[in-house]
Amino acid sequence: MSAHQQRIQASAVRGFTLIEVLVSVLIFALMSAAAYAAIDALLRSRQALYQRAQSLQQLQTAMGRFERDLRQAMTEPVRDAYGETQPLLSGTSTSVELTRAGLANPLGQTRAR
Repeated sequence: MSAHQQRIQASAVRGFTLIEVLVSVLIFALMSAAAYAAIDALLRSRQALYQRAQSLQQLQTAMGRFERDLRQAMTEPVRDAYGETQPLLSGTSTSVELTRAGLANPLGQTRAR
């Protein structure tokens, strides 16, 4: 083998230069930082969505109960423990008071009073 061929083979075997390695590490670091920011934003969005879903579920449960109570509201006069007639429906800006019939009894079975 000639000296010229040995130099060609030696230059072909050479590795990366320090600058090439540093540039590739920098690019990898930038891509990693961007990926971390995207994953962090996704997780924050997921947590906010979960909290909103919980709030909506609580609101739907409360509205469902309120609707059932209003559907079962008594239409006849109601007396309190002292025998005095109470209004069928009363309330304030923060509360509603009514007497409801209770659970449906389609078979007409006797229940506790």
